[in-house]
Amino acid sequence: MKQALSHLWDSFLKSPLGQPAELARVGLVSYTGCSGCHDWDGTGDFYGTSEVWLKRPNGEQFFWKVGLLFEQGEFEGEHWEQGGAYSYVSIGLDATGEEQVYYRIGEVQLPNHPLTVADLAPFSEKVRELADTCFDDLTFVFQRNGFKDLVDLAQEKFEIAQQRHQHYREKGLVTPYDKSDYTWQSNPLRSNHHA
Repeated sequence: MKQALSHLWDSFLKSPLGQPAELARVGLVSYTGCSGCHDWDGTGDFYGTSEVWLKRPNGEQFFWKVGLLFEQGEFEGEHWEQGGAYSYVSIGLDATGEEQVYYRIGEVQLPNHPLTVADLAPFSEKVRELADTCFDDLTFVFQRNGFKDLVDLAQEKFEIAQQRHQHYREKGLVTPYDKSDYTWQSNPLRSNHHA
């Protein structure tokens, strides 16, 4: 499971994408990342992430992440468990990280039965596929030199959401929660409208 999860970070490190000339070509100044996962022996919870952070000179940040989570417990005498793997991209519009817009890469659910150690091999293969998809998206943005375009689209989406919130505030109302205010279902550069 650790190897499957670390595939995103390992793929980035083995690729030419993190080389200084390639970073400069697409207007980035630095990268960082990590990967880690807690072992699981059939008891307790587990979680882990693999991530790549990229930064522009003005502080804008891009964050590709694959994560996994498994939790279990008891509620009113009933055993419960939940978990899966997920991947997304965050576009930070400022150096503080407070203004962010996201898009989803995908997710993988755990089997719909009590988890066993035997379930980890097929689940790990799906996590690796998810990490591949995430790395492919990162490569697509590099090849397209799409970092500025992502920021422009994210800024537009963020401003529209802020206007919506302001409209409700002016009327003394609380803005109804809508995660689509700050989230795309996929990479907006891949849609025909933004291609």
